[in-house]
Amino acid sequence: MNQSHNPPQETQHAPWTHPRPGCHRLLRLDAKRGNRNRGTGALHLARGRICHAGQGDPAAGAVSQDKPVIATYKGKKIDLANGWQGAQACSETPSGEVFCYDTAEEADRALAAIAPTVAKGGRSAGASAKESGQLGPTASGDCSYGWVCPWENSDYTGRRLQWSAKGTKQLADWSFRDQASAGCVKRDMGGALVYDARTGMTDPYMSMGNLACYNFTKADYWTGGTWNDKADYIEM
Repeated sequence: MNQSHNPPQETQHAPWTHPRPGCHRLLRLDAKRGNRNRGTGALHLARGRICHAGQGDPAAGAVSQDKPVIATYKGKKIDLANGWQGAQACSETPSGEVFCYDTAEEADRALAAIAPTVAKGGRSAGASAKESGQLGPTASGDCSYGWVCPWENSDYTGRRLQWSAKGTKQLADWSFRDQASAGCVKRDMGGALVYDARTGMTDPYMSMGNLACYNFTKADYWTGGTWNDKADYIEM
C-alpha cells in the first residue's frame, strides 16, 4: 500500500489494546522510552485527544449482518459482498440506502443532494481534495463532514467507503475485510472503533477519535506489525 505524503490531521501514534478475557485494559507503547503505560478506561490519542472505549463484549459485534449490502450502481443493484463491479466509492446514506460511484468526486456531488443534512454546519459535501489542490485522486480531505470513511490505500486513495449512521459495519459484507489502510472520522460527536475479529479471544481494537485521520500502516498492532489490512468490522 502507498504511504501518505502529508495528510492533514493525521495522528502520529494510534492507540492499541491488549485483549484479556473479561476486561479491556489498555496498553500504549511509548516508542521513545520503550515503556508500556497502562490505563483502565480511555484510549489516549495524539494531540491530547481521549476516546473512551465501550465496555460491552466486542465479540458480540462480530456477528454477520442479517441482510446483504445491496447498492445502486449505474442504475443497477449489486451485492457488495460479491465485489464493487468497477465502482471506486460506496456510501451508505442516513436512510440506509447504499449508492456506489466511479469516483469519490462523483459520490460527493451526488451525496450533497441525497443527504444534504449530514454536512449541515460543516464542510460542503460536494467539496473534494482535488478541487482544493490536494494531491491524489482521493485524499483525507475527501471525507466530508458528518461521515466515517475508510480507504483501500494508506495515502487515502483507491476504493473509499463512507457511513453516517451509527452501528456495526461488517466489512466482509462490503468487500472490504482486511483491506483498509487508512480512515477518517468527521462527525459531530463520538469516534469509531476498528476491530480485528479473532477466534477464542477478545477482539483487538483501535480507536479513531473524532475530526482526525489515521494511516493504519503507522498504527501499532498489539502483537507486532501494524493495523494495515487487519480491520474486520467498525463500530460507530
